[in-house]
Amino acid sequence: MGGFAFLPGGVNEEGDWTMDKIGLRQVLPDVFADNPPVGSEIWRRDVTFDKGRVYLVEAASGSGKSSFCGYLYGYRRDYSGTILFDDRDIRELSVGEWSGLRCRSLAMMFQGLRLFPELSAVDNVRLKN
Repeated sequence: MGGFAFLPGGVNEEGDWTMDKIGLRQVLPDVFADNPPVGSEIWRRDVTFDKGRVYLVEAASGSGKSSFCGYLYGYRRDYSGTILFDDRDIRELSVGEWSGLRCRSLAMMFQGLRLFPELSAVDNVRLKN
């Protein structure tokens, strides 16, 4: 069993759009099209994650947690259904909008976390940015 936690964003002091909620509308990874996971609380459902709350996503290996992260971060598009940041379909976001969201609202820590051991935690984060 694996899992992760995330916290939807907001609007920064410069007034740049980040987001208040993330919505999933009947989302299903293409790989599950012929055999959707039984008992999923995310796939093929309408789910909303609101700003200011922390969510834990926990599921068995192979059930799509990494795919879920990839969809929310915008580097995977192999799914059916709709993912909304506020009320905007993420498939409509421009490269610049994705860049702004990733700088201000979205962060990802990959499963195979690769840090530079000779750097401090702060320096590892600075290197990313």
